[in-house]
Parts: sequence; C-alpha cells; structure tokens
Amino acid sequence: MTGHADARGPNDYSEELSRERALAVRDYLVRHGVDGDVLRTEAYGEARPTVGPATTPGQHQLNRRVELRVVWQPGERPEGVAPEADPTDPSYVDAASVPQASR
Repeated sequence: MTGHADARGPNDYSEELSRERALAVRDYLVRHGVDGDVLRTEAYGEARPTVGPATTPGQHQLNRRVELRVVWQPGERPEGVAPEADPTDPSYVDAASVPQASR
C-alpha cells in the first residue's frame, strides 16, 4: 500500500505524513486479521498526486490518501471480478471542501 499527502507542506513533512498514513492502514488491517508479513508499505509524500496541481480544498483532500493494491500469488486468486475503482470519486468528500456553486 502506498501513502500520499497533498502538496501544502514541506517535502520531508509530507513524506513522513504519508508513511504514517500507510502504516495506520496497515495496522488496522493487521488488527482485523490480515497477515502483516504479506503487507508492504511505501510513502510517496506529495510526489504522486491524484489531482495536480491541486488548488481547492477538495482537490487537496483527494491527494491525501492510501492506495491498496492486491497482488495474488499463483493459485490464490478467488473467483469473480472486482469492480474498477475510481480514485477521483471518493465515497465521502468533506462538504466544507466543495465550492458553494457545486452544492
């Protein structure tokens, strides 16, 4: 899983924040039964934005995230097809970050 931050802080701070963000998700998954030995984390800070250059609070919010990629080992992939994710359409966006005209 990869941790990301928006571009509003110093690079060192953003990288550390994105690392902590990814580790928090990792810890959550481990507490809920996922084997920690199969999880890998990376921190990208502000280097890989979803929206760039971000100028609005909502765009900055989209750039603060953790992305999880599942890589199945041979013979372990369950049947079925997962839907494609749309990272620019989060299930929750802070209403305060949406411009008044869009509401």
